[in-house]
Amino acid sequence: MTEDFLSGLDDQRPHNWIDAFPWLKGVVDAGALPIWADAIEGKSMAVRIQRLGQLSELAMERLSQWTIGQIFPGLTPELNLLEIRLPARAANALERHGCNTAAVLIPVRLEEMMKWRNVGVGTIDSILQALADASTSMATPAVTSDLPSFEQPQLEIPPTLLVTQPKVLPT
Repeated sequence: MTEDFLSGLDDQRPHNWIDAFPWLKGVVDAGALPIWADAIEGKSMAVRIQRLGQLSELAMERLSQWTIGQIFPGLTPELNLLEIRLPARAANALERHGCNTAAVLIPVRLEEMMKWRNVGVGTIDSILQALADASTSMATPAVTSDLPSFEQPQLEIPPTLLVTQPKVLPT
């Protein structure tokens, strides 16, 4: 029974763009929010590429003080950055800066990346789009929203996984 419970947690893909990038709610105009509530899967490749480009643009314009981990909260640290689809210039820039896995890149501020020598806006855009694509197309860690905890769905934890604290009686 426990194995059945845990197996359901293996593939946690965000269903829509706002699930994957909760910061969109605070960055995008209210009128544009409905397009970000669209499902990630099931749209044409052209629509997906357009959304990835828009995400990259929004991040560069409004989130330069944020770390890559904050911009892409569903990014798995184990992701090998040299194996994702990137232009040669972007892959070389990541390798030159010792960023072989997402774990190395997660704490880096976007503004720091934008200051890398011989790395222009186009290269940063390519990297951000590839990271957005990777963080929405594979099983990722759970991304939490800014909803109060009483509004978030609650997982049912089997009693065998709960750890109880011993009660301390007053003296």
